[in-house]
Amino acid sequence: MALLTQKVLMMKFEEMLKEMSFDKITVTELVRRSHISPNTFYYHYENIYDLLDTWISQTFEEVLKDTDNGAGSAAKLKKILLYCQEHSSIIYNIFYSLSREQLERYVILPTDEAIIADIRKRLAGRNISEEKIKDMANFCHYTFVGFFVKFLWDNMKVDVERHVNQLQTMLGIFVDSAIRHFAGLDS
Repeated sequence: MALLTQKVLMMKFEEMLKEMSFDKITVTELVRRSHISPNTFYYHYENIYDLLDTWISQTFEEVLKDTDNGAGSAAKLKKILLYCQEHSSIIYNIFYSLSREQLERYVILPTDEAIIADIRKRLAGRNISEEKIKDMANFCHYTFVGFFVKFLWDNMKVDVERHVNQLQTMLGIFVDSAIRHFAGLDS
């Protein structure tokens, strides 16, 4: 029964995200539409942000489920951006309701493992400290955040394939240069 309740909450929450901005969604209205009690909602979620976290996590998981395990961050980013284009009303209703910190968390967390894996592939046996790998990953993350915000500002009317390939090329150049520098190969 708990899984069914969570599915209904997610479905109603997504319906509401299509209609209104996230900051206008209330637990009161969500439980009314879901035909459950507030206590039931709070049994499953701490608050509306907890529900949003779960919805985003499940949505990313669903969008990326058929992605090859070896797929890099570019392939994953393409799938996510294509999802965003197809569901733009939901994305904008979330985006315009979030603080910068929340947006960064939602963009950075799902890409973290893929970016670090991409950097490790480029190491080619060079011994670089974990701290330097994380520094490179942080640069890539914040570049992703800027890229994503620009994507939203451009009303998502971009050729995702071309733009992500350009981003991947530029980040690849940066990472390769940083690896050479940190490995002491630059003079």
